[in-house]
Amino acid sequence: MKQELGYTQYKFNYITDYAKQIDKLAIYMEIVWQNRDSFKDDIDVELALQNTVENIERRIEEFKGYLKPFDKEDN
Repeated sequence: MKQELGYTQYKFNYITDYAKQIDKLAIYMEIVWQNRDSFKDDIDVELALQNTVENIERRIEEFKGYLKPFDKEDN
């Protein structure tokens, strides 16, 4: 696979995939928050938000790894 400036198309595919996943999780968080008063009593909105935040944070850490260009020695 062709590599230029420390990136490949494969790497950009991962970057955009992680960005989309983070975006979807943020939208989910907002939907949960917007509808927080409409959920049944058995839904813990605070826990749902907390779990989503943890999921976003984990994906952001993974995402950061793909943002870094390859080392020049990797060519």
